[in-house]
Amino acid sequence: MSLFRNSVWQMGVAFIAAFAMLLSGIGIGVASAVEGDDIYNPDAPAVEVGTDGSKTKVSVKLYKDMEHMAPFDSTVDKLQVGGTLYGYIEWDWDESEKPTLESPTRFYTFPDNIGVKNVNPSELFDNQGNVAGTWWITNGVAYEKWNEDWLRQHPSDIKSFVSFEFTLKDDGTGNDDKETVTFPGTNSSITITFDKTEVSGRKDWTVNDDGTVTFTITLGNKFDVKNMVVTDTMGSNFRFVAGSFQLDGAAIPEDNVSANGQQATIRLGNVKTADGDGHKLTYKASLSEEALKLLAQGKKLDDAKNTATWQWDGSDPGGGHPNGADTTPDLSYRMVDKGDGATDGNAGIKWTVNLNGGQPKADMGRYVFTDTLQPGHHYDGSYTIYKGANENNENIYATGTLDPNANSFTYTFPKDAGRQQYRIVYHTKLDDPKSHNAVANKGVVTFCWTSLSEWSFRTISHVFRRRARAGCACP
Repeated sequence: MSLFRNSVWQMGVAFIAAFAMLLSGIGIGVASAVEGDDIYNPDAPAVEVGTDGSKTKVSVKLYKDMEHMAPFDSTVDKLQVGGTLYGYIEWDWDESEKPTLESPTRFYTFPDNIGVKNVNPSELFDNQGNVAGTWWITNGVAYEKWNEDWLRQHPSDIKSFVSFEFTLKDDGTGNDDKETVTFPGTNSSITITFDKTEVSGRKDWTVNDDGTVTFTITLGNKFDVKNMVVTDTMGSNFRFVAGSFQLDGAAIPEDNVSANGQQATIRLGNVKTADGDGHKLTYKASLSEEALKLLAQGKKLDDAKNTATWQWDGSDPGGGHPNGADTTPDLSYRMVDKGDGATDGNAGIKWTVNLNGGQPKADMGRYVFTDTLQPGHHYDGSYTIYKGANENNENIYATGTLDPNANSFTYTFPKDAGRQQYRIVYHTKLDDPKSHNAVANKGVVTFCWTSLSEWSFRTISHVFRRRARAGCACP
């Protein structure tokens, strides 16, 4: 008779066909009368089954998926190191060990070399969908506790099952490739073979203050590997920085690194099992002259993808490229970013310009910022240049007085301005305070390679908006 299951985690309870008449209610009164004088004792000590000498039949099936659609065949299937298996265990209760009114709770201890996921107390159903009791798993032990009313109606021939998931405590980090698991009461063992052909990993990037990019390959090997070799291929926008290769912060001998154009081969040798953060293989790359020119022109890099693959003794380089990772840095200078103008009380209209806000940062030395007013307003007060994006007094980099009769002002960054973001703040006032006509100004940054970034701004009825253009000029 099939067992009822309303989710993969539910436990089912069934009684065999000899008592099928109870399913239709026939004989329930007789069964209840037989058990009527017994006292239900929910607090009775739980009784263990599956131990030596136990007569209850125990059977176990393993699956590769939680839905129990893909059986795990230990003769051909392998388990990835640290991977999860899903189990189905059934008890065909012997009459001498079945749950009773006087002792309604049973427990089963899983093998000590597996780690079974805990399950909170849940309802126990029979194959008709009736609640028969409660079940749970805690600390590697499965418990079942039957309800009084169900036991009075079904006093014998009981079967039950539970679905569970587990990992092997021996995670295969050593030289052993197999682990044998013996489920108590089954009179048989299951030998599980580890799959050591794959190592997970990822690749990340960060931009450094000097304009180089640090690439990080994180290797999450869950077992010791021998003769690990990493092959890294960069896009044409980058150049490897010699001597920058490190593993977990320690320099890799130059003899172990072979760089040829856009590809480098790094021989790591034997690598121990990674901790929770993984092994970190890092190196630096500089941008090519052509890439720097593209960024200065406000363009995106068209060949920035960076790919790494890794192999070792026993790895499987095929299988859909499992041992590898890639990343594509999103780099942009963002030389000028000017926010909308804002009324600032008696100070007039406040204009805020952020320079060099992208990644990587350009070297601002000798860059020139020029602001030009269109008719309808004039400069007032002074401009302030901040180092960074915060307008704090301690961040003031430079100041200058604005000429109210001029229609533009210019600031040239000194040679030592460095790879730094800057903010320029200044004010203007309307020539006619009562006017609602549009006013505008242009912010221009000139720099090397005869490129120009130009932004124009306007205000209508004290609501400030912006436009953007790009062109070419010499600094």
